[in-house]
Amino acid sequence: MKVRTIQRFEDYKEEVIREIGDVFVVNKNRFKEIDDKLPGFIEEVSDDV
Repeated sequence: MKVRTIQRFEDYKEEVIREIGDVFVVNKNRFKEIDDKLPGFIEEVSDDV
């Protein structure tokens, strides 16, 4: 799934800073992990354009 960064954060697992507006791919477990630790920092992005 694709997600978008809403709030800047350091992704310790990927060793990168996620800036506001960054779009990256995660699996559902990773999405839940980030969202549980940093609620509201990422959102799912629709693949529909």
